[in-house]
Amino acid sequence: MITNVGSKQDLAPSDFHLFGPLKRHLGGMAFETEDDVISELRNWFDNLDVDFFRVGINSLLSRWQKCIDLHGDDVEK
Repeated sequence: MITNVGSKQDLAPSDFHLFGPLKRHLGGMAFETEDDVISELRNWFDNLDVDFFRVGINSLLSRWQKCIDLHGDDVEK
């Protein structure tokens, strides 16, 4: 029986697929207001290709399998 696999931080798709590219995109930018941040985020998301999300979702199966095979230990990225 596998327990707590879903609670592993390294399995969060946003950690390995979303926030890395977003962090690189925002790196070095400065914002005057919260609305400026929201505008830039919306622009970034609106301009992402559908394949960006497809790749992230499709890679989950292999990452989950690695976690199961390693009995919940960290999964290399």
